[in-house]
Amino acid sequence: MAQFLPEYALAAVPRYTSYPPANRFNATIGEADYRRWLAAASGQDTLSLYVHVPFCRALCWYCGCHTMIANRAEQVDRYLGALGKEIERVSDAFTQQVPVVHLHFGGGTPNFLTPDQFSRLVDLLRDRFSFADDAEVAVEVDPRTLLSEHIVAFRTSGVSRVSLGVQDVSADVQRLINRVQPFELVEKAVNDLRAAGITGINADLMYGLPGQTVDHVRRSAKAVAGLQPDRFAVFGYAHVPWFKKHQKAIDEDKLPGGAERLAQAEAVADELGKAGYVPIGLDHFAHSEDPLYQAQINGELRRNFQGYTVDPATMLVGLGASSISALPQGYIQ
Repeated sequence: MAQFLPEYALAAVPRYTSYPPANRFNATIGEADYRRWLAAASGQDTLSLYVHVPFCRALCWYCGCHTMIANRAEQVDRYLGALGKEIERVSDAFTQQVPVVHLHFGGGTPNFLTPDQFSRLVDLLRDRFSFADDAEVAVEVDPRTLLSEHIVAFRTSGVSRVSLGVQDVSADVQRLINRVQPFELVEKAVNDLRAAGITGINADLMYGLPGQTVDHVRRSAKAVAGLQPDRFAVFGYAHVPWFKKHQKAIDEDKLPGGAERLAQAEAVADELGKAGYVPIGLDHFAHSEDPLYQAQINGELRRNFQGYTVDPATMLVGLGASSISALPQGYIQ
């Protein structure tokens, strides 16, 4: 089988990280279907909420997310106004109270919002939906723009898990992807979050970035593992400049080839394994005492559009631009 690896490894196909992939969505399912599906929820269902914040301070050139640079406060205010109306309309579409067991803020950069904006958004969600007492609230964070006031707002709003975008700790790779982020910032973010009582910490790493080598990814995995996050997500860079125009800023001559990408992926897994992390599914790692690992052992591991999860909800409702809802009857974006 080894001789066929390049054929499959280098094929241009939809990203495996989301299923169904984007090219399977179409306009035959609409608002009426969505309203009907929400209204069909029963008292036996549980709900997971995903909120998309499509703003960043600066654009990372590797990014494949739905985001933009907001240069004016009015843009964010308009978006939050529309998001608030969507939250109200979606919550009104339920005919029965369905408890929320998980809330996830993704982006973009959720901590692009001011601490007050974030707190008011959580307050609205708690006002419109019924949250279980043990509901997990998770937020994706850019360590470069994380303020102490954000951490206070997170703690007050019940945030219990934070995912930190790291990607690579080396300055030469960071310059090539337009994300200069000294490791000390990541370390400070982890320490400050834990000091505030937010102990659920995830970290994101990438391989296949321009200028990256096996040595780079080993160094990154070892450095971040030293901070002892609970979980890692490790993704391969997807170069799609015809779809994400800003990726044209990346020098394609500096991208590692298929064999090098494979070696990098194996190097990350090896380094994390040395640090006590075990592989979860395709692209996640966790400590053996982490609930994610236990779910895998027990055959209860699940995957949604944020990755592998122990989220037990029977319904996932996406709120905000580009977000995806996964309901028993089908998917809505």
